[in-house]
Amino acid sequence: MPSSIGRPRSAASRTLARAGRERLRRDRFGFVGSEPHLVPELTARENVALPLLLAGAGNKAAYTAADEWLERLDVGDCARLRPERLLQSHRQRVAVARALAPLPPVVFADDPTAPLHREAADQVMRILTSAARSHQLTLVLATHDPELVRFADRAVALVDGRLTAPAAPVPRGITAPGAAGAPAVTATRR
Repeated sequence: MPSSIGRPRSAASRTLARAGRERLRRDRFGFVGSEPHLVPELTARENVALPLLLAGAGNKAAYTAADEWLERLDVGDCARLRPERLLQSHRQRVAVARALAPLPPVVFADDPTAPLHREAADQVMRILTSAARSHQLTLVLATHDPELVRFADRAVALVDGRLTAPAAPVPRGITAPGAAGAPAVTATRR
């Protein structure tokens, strides 16, 4: 019988099964894109509560958290509306609330403020970065908007998917690093 000692493991044996990948994405990552991708049959409140319910939270806890995040993002009055009845900017805020409600360790945000005007974009970025710092989340932000880089603790510039310079701290007068001195918010400019 041949021994497997010393032989490299196949790629398949090093990866998670589909259910494991789904559980990892559900439990450890939050996602916000430039388009909200809400479930059209659900209300704003139900969309925000959905990841919590899928993770096993009770109804009361999931809906309480959903209500709190919707209020923080100034769309609490839209809680009972379905996505088609919401303005684009409100749908985007609901998507941000849905990403933050389960408090995942990592939130990926790909141009999360693209459909928002500057004042709303600044408010959403303040909420995202504040949540990252207060709940010790890591926010990885990809953006084309150089104005959003000011919200980051560290910035990386990419051109055609390649790093153009080493990661650098974003200069500013205040310091608000994440847990244990590690940057909580990293922005990637494309």
